[in-house]
Amino acid sequence: MQFLNRIYRFVLILMVTLAITTGGRAQTNYGAVRGLAKDVQGAVIADATVTLTNLGTKLARTLKTNEAGEYLFTAIAPGEYDIALR
Repeated sequence: MQFLNRIYRFVLILMVTLAITTGGRAQTNYGAVRGLAKDVQGAVIADATVTLTNLGTKLARTLKTNEAGEYLFTAIAPGEYDIALR
């Protein structure tokens, strides 16, 4: 009986350890697009409109650059995209 208790305890500890260590490795099918808007002289462009368009679905997302000219699109599905600065 004591031997079975040890086996049950070992299996329980193993299951908990696997649950904890594998839970942090979740993967996602989404990515991100990050960039910096600059003019031809190399100066950053603040408050510029950036449009990211999925070429397959024609779905477009638009945002504004920050004061440093940076932009970040998150939760981007795999595919081919066009990016435009206006």
